[in-house]
Amino acid sequence: MTTSRATDPLRVVRRRGDHDESEHVIDAVLCDADGTTVRSWGDPDRLVMARSAIKTIQALPLVASGAADALGVTDDELALACSSHSGSARHVAAVRAWLDRIGLTDGLECGPDLPLGVEDRSRWLGSGHAPARIANCCSGKHAGFLTVAAHRGVDPSGYLDADHPVMAEVIAAVATAVGVDPRRAPRGSDGCGIPTMALPLTAQAGAMARLVAGRLGDEALDAAARRIVHAHLGRAWWVAGDGRPEVFIETNEREPIVSKGGADGVFFAALVDRGQGLALKVRSGSDLAAEQAIIHLLGELGAIDASGWTATFTNKDGAPAGRFEVR
Repeated sequence: MTTSRATDPLRVVRRRGDHDESEHVIDAVLCDADGTTVRSWGDPDRLVMARSAIKTIQALPLVASGAADALGVTDDELALACSSHSGSARHVAAVRAWLDRIGLTDGLECGPDLPLGVEDRSRWLGSGHAPARIANCCSGKHAGFLTVAAHRGVDPSGYLDADHPVMAEVIAAVATAVGVDPRRAPRGSDGCGIPTMALPLTAQAGAMARLVAGRLGDEALDAAARRIVHAHLGRAWWVAGDGRPEVFIETNEREPIVSKGGADGVFFAALVDRGQGLALKVRSGSDLAAEQAIIHLLGELGAIDASGWTATFTNKDGAPAGRFEVR
């Protein structure tokens, strides 16, 4: 395969009226399962904390450990384990039912939060609810961690810590998929409290390619990857929620795609039939720019019909105020 390593980064410009109000610079890379760079924009080897964009890989131990089979985890729940859900009533009820079933109703250690979706947040507050752990957009992922703990018979307390047996499995799965020694990676705490590592963007795109190709190099992880990809496809609403980019991608895809955004301007996607992974990071950390960029790139690659994506923005009265342009 011929490789192309472009040096010019992608740019998302917020144009208000006839003026370029702001510009967001983006590094992105498309890789195949053997690590070959198919195409890149900007610095493909930049160290990036994937945040929630890597949840499909963090969910691997849920299946590989045998926990999903032993505790009756459904495909909807597997999608929730990969999610940053909007906190709709259905999302919250599904996570609660899952936790009740495994006997860990009060086990969540992700921070109390309000639903991510604007309308879902309004309904939550309108019902008199305070911020809650189960409303945290990462509660599905954490339910998956607790399921592994229940299956392993280990004390779930402190599962956020890197040295906890469950989190050690998660970190090991990420390291295997990405092919980077986690002990050498800069590390911090993610928004939900678990460890997050800064890893080369190219390595993470390659990991997404290997995930959908079932070529992680470990028999149990490869089998887990196939099941997670199967559960993810057709369930973007469980992974995200109404109006989210993941749902738009699934609704307008021309081929099977696994996609997931992460905080601070990160977005990953994997083209299942091609066995390719796409990863991007907005240098400014703008999530809106990341959404514009992932839709643009997937459209440019012919993987989706991007024509229906809304690139405009409005003022507080809902009147058109400008648009985003990808350059």
